[in-house]
Amino acid sequence: MRDIIDNLIKELEGFQAKTQAEVEAFRVRMLGRKGILTGLFEDFRNVEPQGKKELGKKLNLLKNQVQQVINEQKERLAGTAPLQSPADDLT
Repeated sequence: MRDIIDNLIKELEGFQAKTQAEVEAFRVRMLGRKGILTGLFEDFRNVEPQGKKELGKKLNLLKNQVQQVINEQKERLAGTAPLQSPADDLT
């Protein structure tokens, strides 16, 4: 499980969406009802008590990072929208 979390962190660092649809697909893949993180949280129940505290912190940190990256990507893509619509031609 630790390897999966580490791989997801690496994937997260390199994620750059080109469209809002890509951001949404990434969100569903990671946080959706059948998403990767949901599955990891379900598997977390079966972790031995000795490693549960450390693994739980890593898992929660990963979830927060995923949410942060998704929000940043949405804001970045929303910021690339044209500031003026064609109807606002002031010439």
